[in-house]
Amino acid sequence: MNKINCDVAIIGAGPAGLAAAVEASSQGLSVAVFDKRNKTGGLRNGGIGPFAVESSLQERSFVDLSKEQAFNYMMEFTHWTTNARLVSEYINLSADTIDWLESMGIKFESVSAYYKGGKQTQHNFNHKGKNIAEVLTERANACGVVFHLESTVQELTVQDGAVVGLSGTDRAGGPFSVSARAVVVATGGFSGSPEMVHDAGYTMDQDIMYTFDMSETCGDGLKMIWAVGGQKAPMMMDTYVGLTKGYGGPLGTAPALACLRQPVNLMVNQKGQRFMREDLCTNPGYTGNAVHAQYQGCAVSLLDEAMYQQYLEEQRLHPSGPPMDSNPDPNAPPRELEPFERFNGIPMEEIIAQARAEGCADFFMADTLEEFAAQANIPLDALKETLAEYNAMCENRDDPIFHKAARYLKPIYGPKYYGARFFCDTYGGLGGVKINHKAQVLNAQEDPIPGLYCAGNDANTIYGNSYPFYLCGNTSSFALNSGRLAGKAICKQLL
Repeated sequence: MNKINCDVAIIGAGPAGLAAAVEASSQGLSVAVFDKRNKTGGLRNGGIGPFAVESSLQERSFVDLSKEQAFNYMMEFTHWTTNARLVSEYINLSADTIDWLESMGIKFESVSAYYKGGKQTQHNFNHKGKNIAEVLTERANACGVVFHLESTVQELTVQDGAVVGLSGTDRAGGPFSVSARAVVVATGGFSGSPEMVHDAGYTMDQDIMYTFDMSETCGDGLKMIWAVGGQKAPMMMDTYVGLTKGYGGPLGTAPALACLRQPVNLMVNQKGQRFMREDLCTNPGYTGNAVHAQYQGCAVSLLDEAMYQQYLEEQRLHPSGPPMDSNPDPNAPPRELEPFERFNGIPMEEIIAQARAEGCADFFMADTLEEFAAQANIPLDALKETLAEYNAMCENRDDPIFHKAARYLKPIYGPKYYGARFFCDTYGGLGGVKINHKAQVLNAQEDPIPGLYCAGNDANTIYGNSYPFYLCGNTSSFALNSGRLAGKAICKQLL
């Protein structure tokens, strides 16, 4: 059996594990990182632009948001059901983490909001340069961190109530054991476990669809922590509204199909009933919640030919930019296309026709409302009644039911109709383990388990039950900052 000794053993080489590794190793502790994948970075190469408050870039951009305001928003958003001290520590560290990443080579270029009315908290970096995983991995290597990739950790080692190591199998299938003074679990959540996803209120490929493969995040870390007495915490899916599997995108909809998710469209459930103000679609979290609450956990968006042609004209007059797979740098290395990029340059009606020809039952294109209702499996009489009520409100420029903004009230008369069925998509499963503000895992008595820490999605319980899109960049930022919190706490404990 291969035996390894180190100060800190970290399970997971995603952004949380890498951040913990750099923080601990930079202070002189010996660190070993284990991951069952063959590369570092987790599912998304360290994540997209992270959230931060009062960063130097926000100050230069005149962003009017303080740490106090962000803290109050988060706590009001969750009705004070989450760990306020953990939320505070996370927010207070976030701006420093941007500087920390910049010092390693990440080039942050702008701050942005996810939708109009949200705050500019997402820090966007130059994707032609190095990503977050690459810079953290390079710094970790420079600090002497030893990576054990394609190595699967199976259980934690406990001695006299303290976690003192772990064991598993290496890339060759041989067993190994690790003796460590501290262990950090950062395995990325549970989105690849159908059972855990179901316990969180969803059924994979039924009322929740995945744009990106998450099969490797199976809740292994959660199970290991629970097995040694770690307290279970609420679990949620980090969801947003999106199209059926294979047709999603960055906002839940492949860019070529964006016409299907517009504020002027009509949205009905499978009973043919309108259930929300459609202009709320700019907030994908709220829309996802509304859709998931409907019968069968889905809803249908409807528009007609006139609306489609108007959308195309607006796109012609105001193009959104170059195709997402364009790469003007001839020296840039090739990259793997995202799942939604195969549709670039193809008209929506062709995509719908091809999808239906291949047996996809979640896209609709019909010459009559009767045919549309049949394709969508919606009761025709109910749909006619809803559409008549909706068109009357559009003619009056007033929605007294859900108060949709008048500028988005456009009647739908046909003759040709387009539509698609929407579900929830996800960035992953969050939560499952209760930690304190030092990222220490707590037991049932709310006491820290000596030697055991948790960071990233496994420990992310700070959103209540819905992702706060108002403060975007949060999930990747929590991974980075909770990893740093764990590393800092370990250094304080061991040095």
